[in-house]
Amino acid sequence: MGVTYVQEYALNTYDFDKNGKVRLTSLVNCLQDISTRHFESAVKDRYSDPLGLWVIVEWKLDIIKMPETITTIRVTTEPTYFRKFIAYRGYMIEDENGEIIGTGVSKWAYLDIGSRRQANIPAVFNEIFKVEEGAYKPERMVISVPQSETSYKAKIMSHDSDLDVNQHVNNVVYIRWALDALQLSPLAFDENWQPKTLKVNFKKEVFAHTEIDIESFVDDLSLNEKRSIHRLKNNQGELSVDLEIEWIKISG
Repeated sequence: MGVTYVQEYALNTYDFDKNGKVRLTSLVNCLQDISTRHFESAVKDRYSDPLGLWVIVEWKLDIIKMPETITTIRVTTEPTYFRKFIAYRGYMIEDENGEIIGTGVSKWAYLDIGSRRQANIPAVFNEIFKVEEGAYKPERMVISVPQSETSYKAKIMSHDSDLDVNQHVNNVVYIRWALDALQLSPLAFDENWQPKTLKVNFKKEVFAHTEIDIESFVDDLSLNEKRSIHRLKNNQGELSVDLEIEWIKISG
């Protein structure tokens, strides 16, 4: 397997929502941050050629237990696969007592920074991160087809404040948009439900000042489990993001 990297993150009051629960976006922000930190710290002294651009293709986060108080979490990441222009990373999240509270996998595409087209990952990255060329490739993530015929539609406009250093809407913003659309809809969940699994498949970049259509569905999986599916399309009708969240009832 690859070289691991560890970072501790302090959860603050603003990482908790109106119901006193940790925001899903706060956890994904930690995973995004550690991915960048690890890559930049590892290559800065060992690779002198111009770097390409990493863009996220998929997130998958399995939540075992949500932190319930202001605390510190410990995140460990390691790259597990490089081939052509695709890379995978794994994650483990622990609470302050060392208990594993979540695991995750991300898929990334490496692009030429000028053309924003796919570019081969430099072979030296395998050496830097100790990833074998024949490493196991994670299975392709699948987002379920909605079973419910009832959906709720919302619109949102992207703004400059939604952009990241790559000049497109940051991947965590899409998650926030989907959650906000869900909570404003008749399909909304109350505080007795919390996320169990998050899957996000990024299809097409969105830039500033673009109107986004969000269509949300909710399927009942069991008495204590639900699934929300969100499809985000740009103003050309092109699918930008597919997002699925499995929810579990924790009380009530």
